[in-house]
Amino acid sequence: MKKRTLEWIFLAVVILCIWLVNMVLPNLDLSESLYQGIKRGLGGVCGAATGLWVFYRDGRKRWEKAGPQERREMEIREKDERSQLIREKAAAFSFEVSSGVLAVAFIVLSVLDSVPGQIAVAVIFLCQMAAYTGRCFWLNKRM
Repeated sequence: MKKRTLEWIFLAVVILCIWLVNMVLPNLDLSESLYQGIKRGLGGVCGAATGLWVFYRDGRKRWEKAGPQERREMEIREKDERSQLIREKAAAFSFEVSSGVLAVAFIVLSVLDSVPGQIAVAVIFLCQMAAYTGRCFWLNKRM
């Protein structure tokens, strides 16, 4: 997917989260704790999307400012086998860390006897595992 398309997607997510928090949630008949939980969750999604939007926008601006020789070097750096290996190892490490964090969160929520929290963590973990397995399957077929 092109970086400009990703920028627009992240910006749309930010706008959607702001709209949901300020216009939709106050008009729903929710308990205070559920309302605060959804509001915090949408705030986190909004923050993450804003960070990614800034990240991709900065990369695109650097690309636009670069001359032809610099662009060629950037492409070589991005497609270099060593760079790809580094990114793959970093992705594998972050997957292991996030899996551990989710496991700890599930244990803590179990001790606190928070069933909705446990369900949320389990669903996130299952989505992460499904995405990982699906991507591995797709890459194995492709290569």
